[in-house]
Amino acid sequence: MLIHPRYNTNSLNYDFALFIIDPVEDREILDSMVKIDYTGRADRNLESYDSLTAIGLGRIYTDGPLAEYLQEVELK
Repeated sequence: MLIHPRYNTNSLNYDFALFIIDPVEDREILDSMVKIDYTGRADRNLESYDSLTAIGLGRIYTDGPLAEYLQEVELK
């Protein structure tokens, strides 16, 4: 696990980490994974049938309490 170098237990700033996982070779698992665009291009607009899943921690609603568990929402 890689923790952000500026992480501080006394605040929520930089409160994230990356997990490093072993490579997967199972074709069925690979085919079901989301592909990441490493080109950095932003020349494609989302289509009306596209959907995205956003995940994160933070406030459940404006000025509300912080989430106790990782939140997930599908955006269409």
